[in-house]
Amino acid sequence: MVHLVSAIRVMPIDTLVHTVHQVVKTPPPIHGIKQDFSLEVSVLELLYVYMQSNTSQSLIESWASLLSLLKDGLSLTAPAQFLLLAILNEYVQKCPPMQEKKDIKDLQDVSAKLIESCSQIAGACLEQTTWLRRNLAVREDVFEVVEGSSEGKEGKNGAVTPGTPPNAAYSVQAQAVLAEILAPLLDVSYGSQEKERVVTLLTNLMYNVTPYLKNHTIKNIASFTACSQLLASLSGYQYTRKAWRKDVLDLLLDPAFFQMTPACLPYWRTIIDNLMTHDNTTFRDLMNRVSMAQGSGISIFSSKEQEYEQKAQLLKRLAFVILCSETDQYHKYMPEIQERLADSLRLPQVIPSIQAQVFLCFRVLLLRMSPQHATSLWPVIVSELVQVFLYIEQELSTDSEEFSSHIKLLSALDSSWAVNASNGLQAHGHPHWLQLQLAAAKLLDLALLLPAHRLPQFQMYKWAFVGDAAAGCTDNNNLSSDFVPHITRIAKLMDSKVSSREFKLRSRGTTNYLARVPSATIPRFSCFREKTASRIREYVETSAVIIIWLFRGFRYSGSGPGVGLPRLSEQCGHEFSNRNRSPDNRIIGLEWGSAIQKTTGND
Repeated sequence: MVHLVSAIRVMPIDTLVHTVHQVVKTPPPIHGIKQDFSLEVSVLELLYVYMQSNTSQSLIESWASLLSLLKDGLSLTAPAQFLLLAILNEYVQKCPPMQEKKDIKDLQDVSAKLIESCSQIAGACLEQTTWLRRNLAVREDVFEVVEGSSEGKEGKNGAVTPGTPPNAAYSVQAQAVLAEILAPLLDVSYGSQEKERVVTLLTNLMYNVTPYLKNHTIKNIASFTACSQLLASLSGYQYTRKAWRKDVLDLLLDPAFFQMTPACLPYWRTIIDNLMTHDNTTFRDLMNRVSMAQGSGISIFSSKEQEYEQKAQLLKRLAFVILCSETDQYHKYMPEIQERLADSLRLPQVIPSIQAQVFLCFRVLLLRMSPQHATSLWPVIVSELVQVFLYIEQELSTDSEEFSSHIKLLSALDSSWAVNASNGLQAHGHPHWLQLQLAAAKLLDLALLLPAHRLPQFQMYKWAFVGDAAAGCTDNNNLSSDFVPHITRIAKLMDSKVSSREFKLRSRGTTNYLARVPSATIPRFSCFREKTASRIREYVETSAVIIIWLFRGFRYSGSGPGVGLPRLSEQCGHEFSNRNRSPDNRIIGLEWGSAIQKTTGND
């Protein structure tokens, strides 16, 4: 149809716009069509596609007719309004800026009305929770209506059951349309002198968007993703900052902030980066919050456990903020960051949840800071890693039936209660201690994986953890030195706790499996990316052993990555079982696969 209309060269686009306006305003009677067919949507789609193939000069001549169509289209159905907004954006992006003040005012007025209408449709799944103040929340019962509409159960207006908002079925679609169109449309429609009007318009929009971002349930995934994309597109323009800064900062500090799908993480990386980059005071405010959490209590009714939990959450968000930045973006704050981390380690007692988040901050700093800016971190990193590995050695040396029974007791408890720091369980078998050990293993794993030119200082400390692999076999090095690397000592302690038969099967199975895999084919697997076969063999002898032990601890505690073995573990277990036809070998394969899964960073 578009090609057919385009072939009529004597008909200007103004005539087509006027015809579409008449059809939309007074639809002609049509017989023999489906019940859910919408004539207004079809003709607007025709106009939108036709405008994409026209020149800017022809579009300029049709502004008067197009403006009349846009004004009268505010009373149309939701899909038609989405198309009107897309048509307006197509016109604005193709045509040069308007010069007449009346035309500019008309453009801004109709843009504001269309955006406000789409904003109301986007918030159709919200309801007011209290009558005392203006507070909205997501109606989760409406999502069943949306699912029913996708299966063709809705009526013409999207209403399925009485009491359901009429545009609830189009809420996610409205959010997606705004995410694609809103930011560039506002940037062109409003000049540099009218940016304050944009802030007012976006403030009303955020009122209908923020409740979706506060809801982290599974049913709200579609709306959460669309609203995250919308906020990411808006945050790229600095003049919009006043409209969303407070809401985004509150969302960042929300305890459920990280409960999102991987598809949303790129959007939030952009949002957080823009939040901290466009204003020099926001990052310092976050640093002050970390410092305040270390000082006086949250309130007179708060406990030490609550303070420690808040401190750990703030450190985790600090790590995420730095991860969202560019390389060396916060290098001038390194003395303050290091001071905050040091204060977190100087608590009266060791708090494993806080120390685990400090290790997370160390990992992020190694990724986002140049070697010269991370030099002062290494004495602290090495000393803290040594303390954790010495603690692991002590636990392995003093492992007893009492300790094993304590772990089994934790596995029988409710996981949400067992991982709570205020439950009174302060034994070293507490899941928080296991998370600390895993965080230390991840930090050492990252230091070993990064190339030497990225971490030149670590090369001086590497021998203390894994020995000098470049000189040859680790065992031969240990014979010529009085010092035994920490990972080697832990490996020997673990070997002494398993039967000689099981250990031989593990060693033979691992060596034979790696020997059968050609070195040229290993880089094809995602889990072996940027590793050679010799490096994997070296790694299995060092850090893989400690990861296996950590996985055992997490399986006992009923939380962490040990619950539900990764896909790679199942593949390794299946491989070992098929080759040797032994249940014991399948267990070895599962443990070996879990270790490789963690050491290669696919967690």
